[in-house]
Amino acid sequence: MKQLAIHNGDATISFALCYGNELDLNGLDYLAKIKYEFYGRTIYAEHIWGLHLGEIASFIEGMKCMHRDLKGQAKLSTYEGDTLLLTMEECGHIMVDVKDGIEGYNGFLHISFEIDQSYLPELITQTESFYPIKEEAAKKKSFFQRLGISK
Repeated sequence: MKQLAIHNGDATISFALCYGNELDLNGLDYLAKIKYEFYGRTIYAEHIWGLHLGEIASFIEGMKCMHRDLKGQAKLSTYEGDTLLLTMEECGHIMVDVKDGIEGYNGFLHISFEIDQSYLPELITQTESFYPIKEEAAKKKSFFQRLGISK
């Protein structure tokens, strides 16, 4: 299964492709699982993030720039406002900031944790494993094409 997972000793966020849950030719649904442990307690959230393939490509490019320049940001976000933001700070520390849900509503989760720059090559590889799906999706007809409507 194609999956992206970021974790340290206290927190884990993972994304796995939800097969058969296509948005359209340009986007796919991913199941986001967020787990945060602190002082013996656990917060857990799980729901679908609809991600545009352009967002995934931009996220990959941002991580590659961070790895090369040892500074910068990479952001993955949905139309609904869910975000995963990686920010490289001094000395190769990367702040991972996750917002899941809509702020001000029940079910909103905002967590931050830190990882080391040594995680970046594997994160880039994992995220790139999502991207070839674009070629698979391009082979399929879109919903509109199946109806005979040109979009």
